[in-house]
This record gives sequence, C-alpha cells and structure tokens, in this order.
Amino acid sequence: MRMRQAVFVCGVMAKTSRIFVGAYFGGSADEVDAALVKLAGSGEAMTVRQTHCVQHAVDDELREGLRSASTGRARRTVDLVRLGRGAGEALADACEAVMKAARVRAHRIAGIGVIGRTVGYARPGGAEKHAATLELAWPAIVARRVGAATVAGFAETDLAAGGLGGPLWAWPDWLMFRDERLSRVVVHLASVATITFVG
Repeated sequence: MRMRQAVFVCGVMAKTSRIFVGAYFGGSADEVDAALVKLAGSGEAMTVRQTHCVQHAVDDELREGLRSASTGRARRTVDLVRLGRGAGEALADACEAVMKAARVRAHRIAGIGVIGRTVGYARPGGAEKHAATLELAWPAIVARRVGAATVAGFAETDLAAGGLGGPLWAWPDWLMFRDERLSRVVVHLASVATITFVG
C-alpha cells in the first residue's frame, strides 16, 4: 500500500526528465561514493540511467576518526561534532567531483541525496522499544556548498515510520531490474550484504 502511494505521488509531482546526485560513505569509510543519474518519466514507467560516478578519497584523520567512532569506544561529544562536520565536507567534495566530471552545474540538479557514516545502531528488543541510529554528517554543508536542494536522514525517516532503518533498495531494484520473462536476484555488497528478489 505504501509503495502504491509513493508511486502515485511520484507520478503526479515528478517532472518529465531530471538529474539527481547521490553520495554516501562506503562501509570502510575509505571514500565517499557519488553518482550522477538521469531520471525520465514517473511512477512505474520511470527510467533510471547512471551517467557518472566517482570514488572520492577521505583524508586519513577523518577516516580513522569515523572508524574509531564506529567501534563503540567512548568519545567526547566535541569529537563527534567535528567528525559530523568533516563527514559533511567529504560528502560535498564528492558531489562537486561527480558534477565536475559530468560538466553539470548546480542549477540543473533536481536534488541531492546524501547518507553519512553510521557509527551506532540499537536494535529493538529488551530495554530498547524502538530501533535507533546515529549517522554522522552535515547535509547542510552539501546544500550550502553545492547550491542544490539536499535531502538526508533516510534511515532515521524509516525508523520513525516503524521500519528498521535499512537501505531503501527494493523500489529502485524492481524499477531497474524487472523483466516480464525472468526473475532476478540483486545482491548489494556493502558492510552487510542485502538481497532483493525481483520476481
């Protein structure tokens, strides 16, 4: 039911053709992966085509700081704040790099989606009534530097709606890999493998 509603909204609001940029931290925090994609149509008729992608290296200090924060060792609040800002700068660097590679300026970008570095996740159960997550990054830095509408907080939004904060891959997987004759299995290799069955 939720998917149908999302398709309807997408179909009503979406323009015919638009360009988006997405950027996120890799599982090891070695780099930020960024891609530029072109979308045409809307709803179930939407087509998605990736035209450019970059892997933007993260400096040693930020990488080690993010890795350390992910281990659960106690850190000062000010350290987490600095890491959040640094992660935002790294995301902005990657977005600018992929836009430069594609020779696309900000006024042509319909939107940017960013995912920071997840450094903590609490599963529901026992004393934990709800799942919770802590993601380090400042999307505002991306919006300010790049000059395009920027969205973030995908995991938090899913958790607030009662989900588990997992990647939102099912819809794009179905959109890009569905076939009238074949069933397919899509495997995403990240810090934890995720499998989508497209019947």
